[in-house]
Amino acid sequence: MKFLTFLTALIFVQFNLFASDTVIPFGGIVTCENEQDAALVKEAYVLAPISANVVDNNIKLTVKASFLTCKKTDDTFNFQTVGPFKSFNTYIPADVDMVKVITNKPIDVKLSAGTEAALFERVNLIGEAEQLIEFTIPKEMILNGSQLEKLAKGEAVTFKVHFNLFKQYEVTDNFTGDVFTTGLKSNIASTIVGTFSL
Repeated sequence: MKFLTFLTALIFVQFNLFASDTVIPFGGIVTCENEQDAALVKEAYVLAPISANVVDNNIKLTVKASFLTCKKTDDTFNFQTVGPFKSFNTYIPADVDMVKVITNKPIDVKLSAGTEAALFERVNLIGEAEQLIEFTIPKEMILNGSQLEKLAKGEAVTFKVHFNLFKQYEVTDNFTGDVFTTGLKSNIASTIVGTFSL
C-alpha cells in the first residue's frame, strides 16, 4: 500500500534517510490504489534531503522535490511524475444529468521553509517534475540558543524545519466560461516537518 501523509516526514541528512511520505498541497491522507484515487489525486509531492550545511552565519538546505499525480497504467495504479504547473480538471455535479468541468491551471508555485512559528523563505519553483530546491536561512532564525552553542563547539545539532507548498491557480469554469485567479495559498495540513542533523 502506498501510504501518503501530510503531517510528518522525517529527514535525517546525517544518515541520508528520508521517510518517503508523499503529500498533496492542501491536506489529507491519500493513496494511489484505485479509480477514485486517480480521479482525486491530481497533484502530490515528496521531498528528499540532499544536504544541510553551515555557510557563514546561515544554514543552507538542499532538498529534492518530486511532483506526482495518481494514474492508472495497464491494470495498476501508481504515482507518476508531472510538473508542478500541470493543469488538471475537477468535476462537479451541476444538475441531475450534468457535470461541470473546472480547469485548474497553476500559475505560481513556491516552497517555503521555516519553523513552526514562522516561514522564513519562499522559493519559486520551475516546471520540472523533479527539481533541487535550495534554502538559505540565518542560523539564529532556526536554531535556539543551546543549539547555537553546540554548533559553535563543533557538536552535533539536530533541528526541525517546516516545509509548505504554496500554489496559485487560474480557475476556469468550462460550463459558464468564468475565469478567476485564486490567491497564493497553502494549508497547515500540508506541512512536512523535516528533522535535520548538522
